[in-house]
Amino acid sequence: MEIVFIGGSKENCDIAESMCMFAARKLMPRTCAKLFIEIEFVKNLYNDYGIYGDCTWDSHERNPKDYIVRLDDNLSLEDLLATVAHEMVHVKQYATGELKQYSVQKGYRYKNDYYPIDYNIAYRPWEIEASMLEKTLVNAWHKEFDEVLT
Repeated sequence: MEIVFIGGSKENCDIAESMCMFAARKLMPRTCAKLFIEIEFVKNLYNDYGIYGDCTWDSHERNPKDYIVRLDDNLSLEDLLATVAHEMVHVKQYATGELKQYSVQKGYRYKNDYYPIDYNIAYRPWEIEASMLEKTLVNAWHKEFDEVLT
């Protein structure tokens, strides 16, 4: 897997890279070597859009391999870890074909079910999965890396 960064402090880039690699190995061990992820730290992402991060694909392939993950530039360590883990679940969903976003039909397909673009975010099953797995990934990351950080 190749990861490139735009912006962000060295410390935030190092932490984001560590979680990105960790999550990819856990979520998609066979696919992760083929991925290219651009991580962009954005000032005021939360203040301007009300989000800590987001994920889009940068490819026209059926199961894309190039992704852009945007992260708010002012996240705490825990929020940074959780946001990267959450967005990596979305990378997995797109890369494995579980999740597709259609611009023409203005909607999503998740595991063979269709959802309109305005479907309430609180009930989107791909967001529920990402929220659940982010906690598991952050806890597992801490178990593996906390000794290294101290």
